Amino acid sequence: MDGNSHFTYIKHFMEDQETNQLLVDSLKLKLEKNNYEVEYGDRSDLLLVNSNILIETAIPKGSYHPSTLPVNFITKNEKYFPNGITSNLVGFGDTKKQKIETICDKYLNEILIVLVDSFSDEKSKHLKKSISNTHNSFWLPIVSKNIYEGTLSKSFEKRSLFSIIKPNLIDKSTNKSFNWIQLSITWNLSDNIRCESHFNGEWWTEGYDLIKSYAESQKNMNQYFTQKQFIVLKELKK
Repeated sequence: MDGNSHFTYIKHFMEDQETNQLLVDSLKLKLEKNNYEVEYGDRSDLLLVNSNILIETAIPKGSYHPSTLPVNFITKNEKYFPNGITSNLVGFGDTKKQKIETICDKYLNEILIVLVDSFSDEKSKHLKKSISNTHNSFWLPIVSKNIYEGTLSKSFEKRSLFSIIKPNLIDKSTNKSFNWIQLSITWNLSDNIRCESHFNGEWWTEGYDLIKSYAESQKNMNQYFTQKQFIVLKELKK
């Protein structure tokens, strides 16, 4: 797997390539501690995980709060997602080390564990979530934990975002055997709501409508709070 992607040109304009390399090196150590097989790609700022997942990172140019570190990740597999799955995450901390540590944990827990698990032959633990699709497909979902960030309101009703969009997947049509869904909701201090719903990297209106309805049902959310979930759907023929 090579490292050619739209991230290559970003790296030429990054203000802090040294921090990006520290991030890559720290992520490699963390993955190795989690018993993943990891090696550098054809550049020292690329990681190849379990011989089938390539990870690129870029710290975008700009001015940010000193306690934050925004990082763009792109995760690729040449067969199932050759154009990459893009994730924009933010690390927090008082020091560079703390910010890198939190961003590595986020990427691992929110994205990479699900992708690595999706290549595993172990299917039994996911079968209870399986979906029989009307398009002659049987989908096996591999689902991340619900990720919560911010101050949780006492009245907040916790629901898995996957459980909210699952009924809609029965009639969802796709010509791919490997699919991914990225869902997120952000409530801000003015009780405004921002929802994002992507299916294979494309805007997914049906999923958006479902999570927006759920988001609007929450009460007294006049504070910053985010809920996210990442889902892989593997097709098994009936």
